[in-house]
Amino acid sequence: MARETKRARARGKVACWAPSFEDAAGLLPPYDSDAQELDIVVTSALDETRQELGKPGDAVLLTVGFGKDARELASRLRGEMEWAELPFFAAVSYKDVNEESQQRAESLRVELQPQPMPARLFWGHLRESLKRFRGKAYRFSPNRRRFFRVPFSVTAYSSVQSRTVDISLGGVQIQTDHPYKLGEQGMLDIPLMREQLPGGLRFEVIAVDPLEDGEFRFRVRGRFVELDEQTTTSLARALYAMDPEAYNEQAVK
Repeated sequence: MARETKRARARGKVACWAPSFEDAAGLLPPYDSDAQELDIVVTSALDETRQELGKPGDAVLLTVGFGKDARELASRLRGEMEWAELPFFAAVSYKDVNEESQQRAESLRVELQPQPMPARLFWGHLRESLKRFRGKAYRFSPNRRRFFRVPFSVTAYSSVQSRTVDISLGGVQIQTDHPYKLGEQGMLDIPLMREQLPGGLRFEVIAVDPLEDGEFRFRVRGRFVELDEQTTTSLARALYAMDPEAYNEQAVK
């Protein structure tokens, strides 16, 4: 029994608070117990959640959504010394992330995890946060972004051949030789996403930094503009299904 307990602790555990299992399954990324090295237990009540958390270092806490009941749970647990520093996350739709929800989460030291998000990044972040917490190295990450950035290094075209750095539902970062100016708009064509996004993505430049070394002259950050609902949905589905490591490996071949 002791050996089994040590093995479970080494793997990591997520106490997942949700109104129902269906709510959890509907919002969270796909989960593979062996690949993620995490055990997930769904709870729906405060006492049950405390029990599944065990003792500090056994688990992280994840709520599905961040509505009134989830905030009440966070408030109650944060008021208890034992759980004051607990890594606490809330999976929420990107549509529900705004300045108000970010401030509410930050006041309770809850990290919002905007969905959709690739499974490898989502569960990997929870697993690594638990490891850092056990090593006394976990630090709460303030909620500064509405969209989760996905590392995404592939060939793209924007006036000239370029390369993406990362991408989210809100914008993109690319490396390019085109001398963009602040406020300038461009169209981004990503060959690996042409099936989902045949019309490309229009962006507005918000930052330009020169690059001293490497293949390209500039690093450009842009926010997407004029995204209709269909394009946003298609991009969200593409990001949800994305395996960043696979794309990045393709990029360097």
